[in-house]
Amino acid sequence: MGRPLLRTSEHTAAGCRRVCRRRRAATGCTAERIRQGDAMHQGVKWMLVAAGSVVLLAGAVYGASAWRGATAAQRAALAEMERPVELPGRNAFAAMMLLRYPLDDAELSALEQPGPWQGIAVDSTNGMLTLPKDFERHLVGDKVPFKPDLDAAPCSSDGPCLSAVEAAGDDANGWVEAHRAWIDRIDRLSTYGHYRSLLPHTLAWPGLEGISTALQSHRAALFASGEPAPALSQVCGDISAWRQLTAHSESLLVWSMAQRVAEGQMELFAEMLDRWPAGAALPPACEAALVPPSPHEMSTCTAMRGEYESGKALRLQLADAVDGQAAGLFYRADMTDAAAAHALQRACGGDGLEAALHTPRPPIWARLECVRNASGCIFMDIAEPAYATYVARAKAFGDHIRLTATLAWLHGIDASDPRPLAERLAARPAALQGAWPVDVVDGGAALEVMEKEDTRSTFRLPIPARLRD
Repeated sequence: MGRPLLRTSEHTAAGCRRVCRRRRAATGCTAERIRQGDAMHQGVKWMLVAAGSVVLLAGAVYGASAWRGATAAQRAALAEMERPVELPGRNAFAAMMLLRYPLDDAELSALEQPGPWQGIAVDSTNGMLTLPKDFERHLVGDKVPFKPDLDAAPCSSDGPCLSAVEAAGDDANGWVEAHRAWIDRIDRLSTYGHYRSLLPHTLAWPGLEGISTALQSHRAALFASGEPAPALSQVCGDISAWRQLTAHSESLLVWSMAQRVAEGQMELFAEMLDRWPAGAALPPACEAALVPPSPHEMSTCTAMRGEYESGKALRLQLADAVDGQAAGLFYRADMTDAAAAHALQRACGGDGLEAALHTPRPPIWARLECVRNASGCIFMDIAEPAYATYVARAKAFGDHIRLTATLAWLHGIDASDPRPLAERLAARPAALQGAWPVDVVDGGAALEVMEKEDTRSTFRLPIPARLRD
């Protein structure tokens, strides 16, 4: 019986050892799992802490952005844009908006006051604040608007105006007589000194189509009928008047249109100069019309001020539309106003804009003011580069004035000067030398200045035959 007992004892001991090994293994696995579980738990805790920290940091940055608002530079630009500015002369707003209607001086003077315009119900059905289509009825009653026949005008084509009038003969005079009252109202615009909307927060576009055509046709017809001195004097007066409106227009649309009218009269001036007697003095009005442009005239700051005002109501309207929505968390009208003012102020000076274009703004995520107002920053970052077009246009307009003045200067020097035209051009006064070079083109028959920016547009004037090589 001892032998079986021994085997049982051995078996029992071996079994105990196996059980112990299993228990140690099990105990070890459990500890490993516990350690792994603790590590995962700690990881989750840290992830939650990190996520919470990010949320808290984002909230702090958002709060700081909302608390600080616009930058100091933006606030300074906003104060400058909203500062009251006096502009010279009478306001041409009413005269331009109602140009089609036969209003006498007394009627027009009454409409130049803000009161009559405030009673017009603004149309907002298109998402913008605009004048209703029949707004004139509120102001002029039953007066019938004049519809000029521009297609029949002798200077309606792109060709030389004076030559077209001479070819048209009596037909040109007939067109002028049929449009006399309208042309007189256009002439009345030359008595105004500036343009400023009487509805600054409403988009209002004056209907100014055909002004250049009318002025050119009338002046050319007068010249061709045997009155060259009054005609040339009127052309120079037009250049002065529309240069004045260009420099003091709080509207990019009117600013651009006034430039085109002045440039059209510069082209007509060059045509008339070709027929002007050699050695004969130009009318006194021409000296005033062709003075070199001032820095203010080659700036867009006045026009940008109007651009800021016209966009202010739209920005506020957008804020009302997103109020209470998720989008409203990233748009604020007051901050966008400041951003717009800063962008427009940067754009109104040529040198400042060129520097800005070569040193673009930091990305939106790197600007504290864009955290609370990300949408506004995006809007202005998209809009600002487009203003470079207007700055380039302002510089070009200054060159066009200088080119016209160069023709007058060439006329004033001795026509028998034996030097080639290129040498005479090189000797012109420094005040007549612009941003871009002047080239002699068309086989020596014309002067041209080509802008190297924007659309690379050109401005060309014929050289009087007696002044060519």
